[in-house]
Amino acid sequence: MQNPHAENFAKLLNLLQGSQGVILATHGKPDGDAIGAVYALSYALAHLARPHCLYLPDGIPEDLVFLQNDAPVYATHEALAGNAVIAVDYGDFPR
Repeated sequence: MQNPHAENFAKLLNLLQGSQGVILATHGKPDGDAIGAVYALSYALAHLARPHCLYLPDGIPEDLVFLQNDAPVYATHEALAGNAVIAVDYGDFPR
């Protein structure tokens, strides 16, 4: 049985491989699942050798710094570089 999402995953992979850089973002005052999701994607992009950075407006909580990798982390949008954005763990758009 074929994965019903295989076509969508293939499209996403093509988009990411063709990007100039990916910005991974999550909400302010991030909790463990937000930071975990951002860093899981960061490790996947590193494995694909895709340039990326993280947008964490409130930084990384002290109790979760052990999850950090080599991806640059920015708290303001001025330094962000990329033409694709993946936003995770937002409960609603204004967040």
